[in-house]
Amino acid sequence: MATGTTQTGVRLIDSAALRDEIIEAISVGVPMRTALCAAGLSPWFWPDWLHASRNKKWDNGYPVAPASLTVIEDFCARVEQARAAHTAQLIRAVHHAAVTINEKTGVADWRAAQFYLRTAGHTRDDWHDHVPPPATPTDRGPRNIPSMAELSEAKLIELAGNEFREILG
Repeated sequence: MATGTTQTGVRLIDSAALRDEIIEAISVGVPMRTALCAAGLSPWFWPDWLHASRNKKWDNGYPVAPASLTVIEDFCARVEQARAAHTAQLIRAVHHAAVTINEKTGVADWRAAQFYLRTAGHTRDDWHDHVPPPATPTDRGPRNIPSMAELSEAKLIELAGNEFREILG
């Protein structure tokens, strides 16, 4: 494995070939954690490097050496480019499926278009399923209605109505 350690104890990926291997994995949709582990690296490289590229210092507060910062910024930019290229490729595939007539059915695959509309950032708000959040057992709504367990027997009989009062009373 081609890694090294800086003066501050932060590990670097010294091998350009290893960085290329990680980028290649990212470009086909492999999650960063998996790509790093498959390359024999700690999954903590990415958060450390991303922090370093954004803040010009390591998590421990030490500044990133200029030579290391150049490598890190290049790697982070290549990761973002690989992710964007992969996303664009998938969007093109969904679009192709949505507008291409299926030989078996004779129609375009509406599910691909629906999926895109529900998940794409610029259309998601208008097309996703609007599902209210689930009610919790303590959520009694805006009227603050007491639960059955909190009511006395007399109050339950009072609320039951005339036809049930004879049975309960």
